Amino acid sequence: VQSHPEVPYEGEITELYVELDFLRQGVGRQLLSSMIQAMANTGLKSYNVWVLSLNIRARRFYEAVGATKIINGPVHW
Repeated sequence: VQSHPEVPYEGEITELYVELDFLRQGVGRQLLSSMIQAMANTGLKSYNVWVLSLNIRARRFYEAVGATKIINGPVHW
């Protein structure tokens, strides 16, 4: 994975979805933890997750697990 100049990272989580029936049960945290561990096992030390600003549930999830917002607004490729 090649890092974008505005958002330097080595790996990227492109999708993480949890069925509504399984929300608030730790499933998302377990999935994220497994993804991060898999990236760490390959030597990646940083990763990026893109979240749409209107996706409040996802933003709250990533904030709750300690993610840091590094860009607010559109990113131009």
